[in-house]
Amino acid sequence: MDVDGADPEAMPSSLDDCRAKLEQVVAETEAITRRVAEEKVARERAKLDSARRKHNYFPFVMEFLKILADKGDLVPLMERAKGRR
Repeated sequence: MDVDGADPEAMPSSLDDCRAKLEQVVAETEAITRRVAEEKVARERAKLDSARRKHNYFPFVMEFLKILADKGDLVPLMERAKGRR
């Protein structure tokens, strides 16, 4: 073990070894960056889904049905829906 904690046996011994190690590190960094971005997207999607589950749609649906009834469109829509069964 060296003073900085690196194993001298594991250190690249030539310029080509250094380049290969650098390419490996860059590839790992890109893969991790992609995974982090995917996780952020998944968290945003989960946050939106959670908000949808928590929202109370009942008042909206009741108001919508009242408007349809006031316009006289509710009964014909219900009859048409019954006919599709």
